[in-house]
Amino acid sequence: MPSRAERRRREKSATKAAIKGEADPVARRRRTQVLVAVGILALAGVVGFLALNADRRDCPGHWHATFAVYIDDERLPFPQPPYSMDREGGEMPMSLHMHRPNQELLHFEPSSPRCVGVGPALRSIDVRLEPGELRLEGAHSAGPMGGTYRDDGNRTLRVFIEGDEGLQERPVRDVLGYQLRDGEKLLVAYGSYTQDEVEDLMDRIGEPSG
Repeated sequence: MPSRAERRRREKSATKAAIKGEADPVARRRRTQVLVAVGILALAGVVGFLALNADRRDCPGHWHATFAVYIDDERLPFPQPPYSMDREGGEMPMSLHMHRPNQELLHFEPSSPRCVGVGPALRSIDVRLEPGELRLEGAHSAGPMGGTYRDDGNRTLRVFIEGDEGLQERPVRDVLGYQLRDGEKLLVAYGSYTQDEVEDLMDRIGEPSG
C-alpha cells in the first residue's frame, strides 16, 4: 500500500497533467472539434425528424389530381397502355398511376406518405419540364406532337394550378418539386395564350375524383 506521501505525490502529478492538458492548444482544439461534430449531428437529427413529419403532413396517402398538356391549343394524348396501371400492357406503378380510359386523372397512392413533385410525376409519363423548355419523349416520340418545344418569342411554356386558391400561374422552376394537392388541377401550356384562353383550357380539364 502506498504511503500518504506517495499518494499526495501521485495526486499532485495527476493535477498537473490535467492542468497541462487544459492548457495544451492541440488537445483543446481536438475537444472543440469533437463537441462541434456532436452538435452538428444532433442538429441534423432534429432537422431530419421535422422534415420527415412535415412530409407526412404534406404528402399523399391516396390523392387525386387532374392535368392536361396543351401545345398550340392541341391537347397531348396519353395512350393507354403504356400510360396506365392496367394489366393489358400498363407500365405505371401503384405510387403514381392512371387507369383506362381516363387520360387526365392522376392517382397518388404511395405505400407510405411520400411526395411526388410535378416534375417527377410528368417524367413518369414522358413529359419533361425545364424553365423555357418542354420535351415529349417515350411513346410520345412516335406521335405528331413528339419533340422539344422551347420558348420562342410569344410562344412560351407556362404552368398553371387551380385549387382552393383559384387559378394561379406558377414559375416552371418552382413547380417542379410541388406536390399536387388532392383535388387540384394542373395545366401545362406551350404557345401564346390570353388569360381567357388559359381559363378555357383549364375548364376543359375534368374535376378530380376517385
